[in-house]
Formats: sequence, C-alpha cells, structure tokens
Amino acid sequence: MADLACPSCGTDVAISLDVTCVTVCPSCLKVLERSDVGLVDRGVLAPLKETRSRLRVGLRGRYEYKFFTVCGRVQVTESGGNLWDEWYAAFDGGQWGWLAEDRGRIWLSMAVEHPGYVPKFSQVRAGDVLTFEGRSYTVSEVDTGQVVAAEGEIPFHFTPDERLPFADLSGADGGFGTIDYTFDPPRVYLGRELPVDAFKLERDIDLHVEGEPPTKPAPPESICPGCQKKVELRTPGETVRAICPHCDMLCDVDGRALKAIRKVVIQSNAGPRMWVPLGATGTLRGEKLTVVAWRLRSVFKEGVRYPWQEALLYGDKGYRYLDCADGHFTLGRSIAAGEVSMDNAIVRYQGKKFERFSIGDAVTEAIVGEWPWRVDPFERNPVAEFVAPPLLLARELGEGEIDWTLTEHVDADEVAAAFPTGRVPPPNGVGAAQPFKHSHIFRIWRWAVLALVVGFTFKCSTASDAVVLDQIVSLDALPPNGTGGYTLTNRLAQKPTETFPPAEAGQPLVVTTDAFDLAGGKNVLIEARAGVDNSWVFAAGQMLNEETGDLQPFSLEVSYYHGVDGGESWSEGGQTTDTRVSSMPGGPTRVQLEIERDPALTRPLELNLIVREDSPNVLYLFLTLLFISILPFIAWILKSSFERARWENSDYPKHTDE
Repeated sequence: MADLACPSCGTDVAISLDVTCVTVCPSCLKVLERSDVGLVDRGVLAPLKETRSRLRVGLRGRYEYKFFTVCGRVQVTESGGNLWDEWYAAFDGGQWGWLAEDRGRIWLSMAVEHPGYVPKFSQVRAGDVLTFEGRSYTVSEVDTGQVVAAEGEIPFHFTPDERLPFADLSGADGGFGTIDYTFDPPRVYLGRELPVDAFKLERDIDLHVEGEPPTKPAPPESICPGCQKKVELRTPGETVRAICPHCDMLCDVDGRALKAIRKVVIQSNAGPRMWVPLGATGTLRGEKLTVVAWRLRSVFKEGVRYPWQEALLYGDKGYRYLDCADGHFTLGRSIAAGEVSMDNAIVRYQGKKFERFSIGDAVTEAIVGEWPWRVDPFERNPVAEFVAPPLLLARELGEGEIDWTLTEHVDADEVAAAFPTGRVPPPNGVGAAQPFKHSHIFRIWRWAVLALVVGFTFKCSTASDAVVLDQIVSLDALPPNGTGGYTLTNRLAQKPTETFPPAEAGQPLVVTTDAFDLAGGKNVLIEARAGVDNSWVFAAGQMLNEETGDLQPFSLEVSYYHGVDGGESWSEGGQTTDTRVSSMPGGPTRVQLEIERDPALTRPLELNLIVREDSPNVLYLFLTLLFISILPFIAWILKSSFERARWENSDYPKHTDE
C-alpha cells in the first residue's frame, strides 16, 4: 500500500493495488492518474449520485471460495441519460472483476484474455450475434458513455470529459458481457448473475458512542422550472425524465433537480384517454404495483391509425408494463436480448415458439409521469410483436439499442379489481395475446383419451379371451329338394364326431352344439368360418343358458363373391364373420343354429363355430372416444373462429377468403 498526497488539496490518498491506474481524491473529487512521479491531476468529477446499491468501497465479500474487496466505483451515463454503477472488485490472489447490482441482484464479469474476433465499434450493431468462449451473445446496446462520478481505485485510465464507447452483450441463462472500446484492441468482459448462495457480503454497522444515530437530512424538494411548483417524484432514484403535472413541462431529472426541456401534450385529440390515474396502487398477479407513468402510442398503416396505451408500473421487483389495446391488457417486463433467438419469422424464448403478428413504427403521441429513460414525446421507434397466447413478445429498436419485453394477457376484470379508481375500457374483438377461454377442454380431452387408451390396453392385457367352444359343423352335399345331413366335431373335447340325419322335408336345418361352460358376467364373441366361394351360408342362432333359461339371439352370415369386371378384379365379403352378444350368466350353455345356404352350393361345406368369452371389443373404445370428442369438436369449431378473428388484426394473417 502506498500513501500519496493529492496534488490539488494535499489529502492523503492510499493506493493498495498494483493494477490501479486511477484513484479519486475523496476530498476534492479530482481524478488522479498514477505515474512514475506520483499522482497527476486529470480533472474533477461531479459528486456521486445517490443510488440504492448495497455495495460500497471497502466492503469485503466472497464469491464461492474466493474473497474479494470492493476497491472502486464509477458512475456512468449513456447518451440516453441513464446512469448506472460499476464496482471494481479485487480478488485475493490478483484477479479482478466488475460487479453490478440491480434491485438486490448481483452480476460479476471478468476480462477475457483471448476473446478472438471482436468487431470494430463502427461495425457492431444492436441485434448482432457474437461468439466468445464458445457461447453466443446478442448485442443488446451500442452506445457511448461518460464517467460522471467515481470513488476509490479504478483499474483503467480515463478523464472526466472522455467518451467511453461500448457494446453490451446478452447471453442465454443469465449470461452477459461488455465490449470496452476505449482500449486498443477492445477488451471483452464476460460474466453472469451470481446465485444467492454463492455470493456473500460482510456488512459493517456504524456504532455511535452516545446519543441517537444521526438522521439524514430530508432530501430537497423537486421544483418544476416551468411553473415553480412542487413535483412529487414517486421513484426519485430511478427517474430520468418527468412531466410536470401542473404545467406539462418535460424535464430531465438529476437527483431531485429538474431541468426544463419543453412543453408536451398530455393527451391527443383523438383516441383513448388515460384509463388509470397516476399514483394509483393495486395488486396485480400477486405484486403490489404503482402507476408512475403513462403514454399513448400508435402506428399508422395504409392511412389507418392503430393506438394503444402503455402504463408504467413500479413495484418491489422493478418496473412492469401494462399495455392496453382495444380493451385488451397485457402485463410484462423487460427480458435479456440474449434469451431470445430468431429464425426468420419464428422467435423462441425459453423453448417456446412465438409467431410474428405485427410490425410498424410506433409514434409517441402523449406522455405523463416519471420515466426511467429519456422518453421523448416525438420519438418514432420500429416495433414488432410475436405471439404465443397468452404470451406476447415485443421487440423495440432504439438508437443503437434493442429491447425485448415479455407480456402476458390479463383479463380486464382482473385489472379493474386491481385498480378500482380506473376506468377500464371494455374489450373489443380478440386481443393479440388473448387466450381461448375454453382451451382447458382440449387438455381434459387429451387426458381422457390417454386414460381410455391406457385402460383399454390394460383390459386387453388382462382379458382371458378364452375359447369355450370350437365346433365344426360339416354339412353334407345338398341333395335335390332336400336339406342333407351333417356331423358335429368338437375340437376342444375328447369325444367322437357325431352324425345327424337330414331334417324332415319342409323343415329348416337346426344344429345344437355341445354344452360349454361360461364364467358369466363377461362379453361373448361368436365367430363363424366357412369355405364359401361365390356363395353364402346363413345361420340364425341363439345362446341358451341351460340352468337359468336366459337367451341371447344372434345371426351370422358368411358370404364371399369375387370376379373380373372390365378387366379389373373385384371381391366382396369374406370367409369369416363374427358377432357379439351381451354377457350371459355363468353355467352350462349351448348354441342353437338354424342354417340356410345358397341353393347353388350343393357340395359339402364345413362351418366352424368358435365362441370366446372375455374378448376385448375395440368398438366400445371407438364409441367412447367418439362420445367424449363431441364437446372438444364443438370447442375446436369455436376456437377456429376465435383464431380467425385474432389473425384478422395481424399484419401476417393466417386465414384468407380463398
């Protein structure tokens, strides 16, 4: 550690790190550059502005198993007027990195020794995708900043009036980075958000020997330079620009001081008015939010104006955006550009696909309230929307910057309940991100179909499908003007074939099978097979329980025809058929058949009769599926009409009259 004197005021200035290039005198705020002859005065900085960071110079901390000390801090403003803190952290062992904090979240980045190809500042553009250390990063902002305040030891050279060109990078999974173009070649810093359990800070407590802790003086009031009236700032540490509610003066905000820019129009002559008053507080989606700003924007297409409202809300988790278009609301937040990937007309975020919906130049027509960036009432920015209801991704291009916002549809009733002092406009038509309210029917239907298929599969795997009768009826050759005899062969039982004489003249041929046992309470399948060829055989039957007398009638016809017509083969029917009867009581059962056959079929014929018990029936599954699909089919018709109405409002409609 070296103790040197400030060349301007003589205050002792300590330098503790070998890599320190610049230090700031705590008394006179001079930028003191380290040199071989001591400290060289490079100019004076403005006082530090109050921010809500829990970091401070001298604080010790630990990242994983590495200890560090916060040795320096710089406050940088970009061309848009936004200000942020960068903290210099010196790790034990010689490494150093930059810390950033936003509402309790900490990011750490370190210099990359061999970054590879780095585009020139004049070549890099917002939205470009660059690769460093095998990972892809999206350029989220290209701008020139300026250090306006600093304290402690800083590891790079700068002067108070020096411009700092940079490009911010955004990667997937919380990755981020910066290209610093003040160096030649440019330096690349890469890092990510630190998990809470991997990052610890040691907090010091100021102890006072006597008396109560000194109270901070009340901050000065904000006075409008246009009308000299008091302006209550709801977010003084965040606000960059504000509009005076008394005289409509647009002002830059520096701490609590206001600097006049010009008068603005509170509301346009046509279109929607503010639906919610500034300062209104409500709980929406479980978060307490306050309305701090509002603006009216629109796009013009083929001479038609399409307006919408944007309300800026502030809560414990930062800013939220509540947009309203035609009475349809979406609530959202900003997301990192590196989390979004684009492939032609398809955008993906966290694995979800979004389809392009609209594109145009958004014009700001009216603004009120407090804004965390340099909003302008005359700005015109290209915007594009991509939808995956109930979500909507919005991309906005600014001067060297690309911003992505993820929003979700919110019902107007929910907004009205959260902000009862507002006048929520009624919804008109179908919103871009409005979900189909009956979509749950499709989810229930899919689960029901899955349950049915699983249940039927289980039934098939556990069903016995037992053959309880396998009997062959061998019909004799058909004599002239007669019925012919027949024989019965039981293929399941060990018994000889039985022969039966022809029926009496004028009487039908009736065949009664051997008795067989049914378990009862299960469906019964009856199959018939016959070697017919361009002929038919018909059997009117009944199944009879010999103990209870229960009877189940049925009929079977086996017919098979084929031939050639006009040089083309054709066929009809087959040599196998089946039918089912309802479950029968258990016990001994017989089948009785009254058989007729094609008179032209005079040759002997075998009719094989097979009875199966507990045989799964696919027809039941099909009929059940058909029944439970009636309501989803109606919902599908309604959803098709709903989607048609949605995409009629799109620049890329899916449905056309053709």
